[in-house]
Amino acid sequence: MLFVALLLCCAAAMPPSPPAALQRQVPSPPVTTVTPEQFGARADGHQDDTSAVRAAVASCARHAAACRVLFAAEKTYLCGPFIVASSGVTLDIRGKIVALPRVEGCESKAGCYPRSGAAQSEFPSFLTADGVSDLTLTGGGSVDGRGEPWWPCKHSGCWRPHLLNFSSVTRLAVRDIALVDSPNHFVRVNNCTHVRVERVRMTAPHTSPNTDGINFAGGADQLLSNCTIHNGDDCVSVITYGPGAGSSSFSVPCQSQPQLCRGGNVLVEDLVCDGGHGASIGSVRHGLISNVTFRRVKLMAGPTQTLDSGGGCRVKSYPNGSGSVSNIRYEDIDIAGVAYPLQILAAYCPKSQKPWPCPPGDGAVNVHDISFARIRGFGKTAQVGSFDCGIVPCTGISLSDVQL
Repeated sequence: MLFVALLLCCAAAMPPSPPAALQRQVPSPPVTTVTPEQFGARADGHQDDTSAVRAAVASCARHAAACRVLFAAEKTYLCGPFIVASSGVTLDIRGKIVALPRVEGCESKAGCYPRSGAAQSEFPSFLTADGVSDLTLTGGGSVDGRGEPWWPCKHSGCWRPHLLNFSSVTRLAVRDIALVDSPNHFVRVNNCTHVRVERVRMTAPHTSPNTDGINFAGGADQLLSNCTIHNGDDCVSVITYGPGAGSSSFSVPCQSQPQLCRGGNVLVEDLVCDGGHGASIGSVRHGLISNVTFRRVKLMAGPTQTLDSGGGCRVKSYPNGSGSVSNIRYEDIDIAGVAYPLQILAAYCPKSQKPWPCPPGDGAVNVHDISFARIRGFGKTAQVGSFDCGIVPCTGISLSDVQL
């Protein structure tokens, strides 16, 4: 039994609402609706509708105001990867979007998922959006990545796409859809602002490798709420983003100037993590992560949880890192049999991290001001926590009303 009671007090001043006389009703812009069927899609689950889906999404660039791409209920759109390249787009997914099958040696952009080097560069994920604004995915339908043929690439080294990849998007909403069997990570949110991911269900087998639920890399004003994630890797991961392409974890500027590479500003609430590797900060190599709250989260046991994939509340960093992790709050967490309910791991060196095993060194990411409050439940073993801060001691670690 671990029971620590400390008094944690915090106050946040909320700005007052403007007087009613000063509030304005902003009229909604007219919405143009297009469908893949207008561009030749059969939506029968058998014909390759890639060209039609791409044409429908691309046609939104011709409309100055909002544009809705409607994927009709009870229809199945079989297609390859596509890009949203204009702002003000809503993908109203009421039916099913299903990825083309992965075929070894496929070099074309029709009939199978393209795997040539050029195609990978053009379509880094199944759905990609970069530098747009006011993008919404909704509708109650599903996106199926058909990931199983891709999963062995984790071990063989061949390329495999993420399912949804958003970079530098302003005002992003993903609501009321289901995501199924991603080939790699389900959702990557890179350097985006005003993000709302709500009522989304992500599902892949517990044994599927690297099927992270959602990664927040950099960005600000980000919310994950009322979601369920059943997968084979991190349920949620908050990492850094900085100069260069993608995550800053391996970039040289972040090593020499960690203040340029940031992550955090995320609220995660009312979430169920079923069998994955936990609610995670990192892993962090270089950069600053701060201002992250996980509250009202249920973390459940899974068959692939170990010391390196604990399944609980996790802060993980690679040795010889630079920068810091701070102001992280875990509140009202329900633990159900995970391998390590509470974990700070300064020497996070699974085989997937290079170099491996952990290299010697005298540096580490500075971990401070981490709080665990109102944590309930039970772990897989008698060891309910592991705080291994490495060479640089952790400071400001507080536990309040923790019963495991």
